[in-house]
Amino acid sequence: MKTETKQDKKNKAALRRAVTRRNDGLPGGGRFRALDFIIMLLAVFVFALAVRVAVLEPVRVKGTSMLSTLHEGDFMVVEKLTYAFSKPRRGDILILYYPDNLEYTCVKRVIGLAGEEVQIEDGRVFINGVLLSEPYLDQPIDGRYDGTTTVEDGCVFVLGDNRRVSKDSSTPGIGAVRIERIVGKVAVVLYPLSHIRTFPRPIY
Repeated sequence: MKTETKQDKKNKAALRRAVTRRNDGLPGGGRFRALDFIIMLLAVFVFALAVRVAVLEPVRVKGTSMLSTLHEGDFMVVEKLTYAFSKPRRGDILILYYPDNLEYTCVKRVIGLAGEEVQIEDGRVFINGVLLSEPYLDQPIDGRYDGTTTVEDGCVFVLGDNRRVSKDSSTPGIGAVRIERIVGKVAVVLYPLSHIRTFPRPIY
């Protein structure tokens, strides 16, 4: 019986290393599996980024202008596709940019649509002379703004649900907001868990 020498062991080890290196370079080999994993991670990252930019985006509420519908610190999901195919409707909650600011967004509710006359009197809102029923309001309403305006084409008249503190279309210098400045529609609050809710459109 032939005894395996140290040289034989070295030769076998060298052969195994050579075969391993060759196999790693073949499709399905170690290097290819590592490369596939990296490509998959990049694809997932790009997809997630594309979804955030074009479809859904998490946004944190800052301020109290939408109490008690939205609370400061709530994490909500903004959906961006709806207004690519349809126009905003009364009662929608939007993320948008103010007319004079492209750096910060705000969250407001659509109240008046293009061509409508919006009148605010003692805190009450009238659309084309008809009092608007707003069941989502539970904050005291003051008469800090009284006035009448006709919403221009391509614009929406927006208000915060907390009318006492909201900077919105009733604020001098802002007025109705052009549709191009709308980022998207608030679809759901996901956090904190006690605030989880969706936002069906109110029945007016």
